[in-house]
Amino acid sequence: MTTSQHETLPLADIAPSWYRALRAANRSPRTIDSYRLAVDQLEGWLTEHGRPTNVGEITADDIRRFLGHVLDTRASATAKQRYASLMQLFRWLEREGEIVENPMSRVDPPKVEEKPIPVLTDTELKALLATCDGKSFEDLRDAAILRLFIDTGIRLGEMAGLKVTDIDLDLQVAVVRGKGNRLRSVPFGDKTTEALD
Repeated sequence: MTTSQHETLPLADIAPSWYRALRAANRSPRTIDSYRLAVDQLEGWLTEHGRPTNVGEITADDIRRFLGHVLDTRASATAKQRYASLMQLFRWLEREGEIVENPMSRVDPPKVEEKPIPVLTDTELKALLATCDGKSFEDLRDAAILRLFIDTGIRLGEMAGLKVTDIDLDLQVAVVRGKGNRLRSVPFGDKTTEALD
């Protein structure tokens, strides 16, 4: 689907083609949803501020002002994610010949404020583990899950995707599938090994 440089499509009309291209490229549903959210928010902001929504008429200043709005209303990490999503969208529009000039090429990424992640104390960890101190299946399962989280720091999605064959109790290693379907090995300790066994 291409248009002349004088006649471009509205963002809402062309975005479904991009989502289909993302699915064809085997992007995860979660990634596509994240991109869709960025497009929807940009389109809403442009409409609300009386700016054009045709992809060939969206300017670098429009995008900067939209990202400024995101920074004013959400975390800086959210603004950076919206920036990354829109970067992918406009690169695709450029490759497809839908736009002549990519406005994102003149937009700098928002600076993300680094916030330290709170860490549980030993006392808090002991109290957490004590909540599953029984002998029922659920207690044993929950203790193994908590210990694996504590030892490895894996994400919830990585934990949910684990299979029995992904865990080697002798080597004390689990193979997890992370973002972008990347596999990585994470070691764990003796108490976690015992809990998993």
